[in-house]
Amino acid sequence: MQTEQACCVRLQGVLDSHAPDAVAPRRFDIPVDGKPGEVEERWWCGMSSPVLGTDGAVKWIIARADDVTELMHSPVVREITPPLSNQATGIAAQVYARSHDLEQLNERLRQAHARDREIAVTLQEVMLRSPDLDRHREIAVRYLPAYGRLNVCGDWYDVVDLPPDRHSVAIGDVVGHGLEAAAVMGMLRSALSAAIRAVPSPAQALEVLGLIERRDEDIDVGLARLIDALARSGTLPVEELAYGLLAEMGVPGGGQDDDIALVVVRL
Repeated sequence: MQTEQACCVRLQGVLDSHAPDAVAPRRFDIPVDGKPGEVEERWWCGMSSPVLGTDGAVKWIIARADDVTELMHSPVVREITPPLSNQATGIAAQVYARSHDLEQLNERLRQAHARDREIAVTLQEVMLRSPDLDRHREIAVRYLPAYGRLNVCGDWYDVVDLPPDRHSVAIGDVVGHGLEAAAVMGMLRSALSAAIRAVPSPAQALEVLGLIERRDEDIDVGLARLIDALARSGTLPVEELAYGLLAEMGVPGGGQDDDIALVVVRL
């Protein structure tokens, strides 16, 4: 972009001033592959930035060049009057280049978050899968992850068929979120499922049943609200009742700050 002498002069200026130096965009005609004699117009700009040490002296100078052809061809540049100085044009081009870098970084982060969320949702669905549940029309389940989470948490439920014609229902909540809580949840859920099948009665395997509570509400208050909601909607089919109870309890959808697991069983 510059002669060797001009480049050395600009770098010395950065070294002396401790300030960045922007080089105005310059046009370069690049030969087109496979088309002899044909060139493509490209515009490049440069920026040299000092890196200071703890003593305030310049330890390094980071120099980079960016393709700003799109900016130089845009109507924004052509419509600026009066024309910008070389220094101002260089700074504008660098701002454009940095914003383009930020846009690309945001897109990569968005894609990474989407992949992480897909993995987390798949993990949660696998962990909450209950094969025996599909055989029970009288049981409905709902799971609502906390807002802003990746859907990996410690809430769980399970339905286990027991001979000859019984079944057990379990619901639990492991403190915390993330893979660690999910791993503990998976171990507890599997252990409880095995114990229920091995001992004479579910009561011996499960000493503490699921409770309705919130961090900012006394459990007795929460149970009272649940009983009132059941009294008003208890005759509905279980699927409709599950939705109705969540609405009555003030959690009709996502957006809450804690995970919610609900199991409705019609006896």
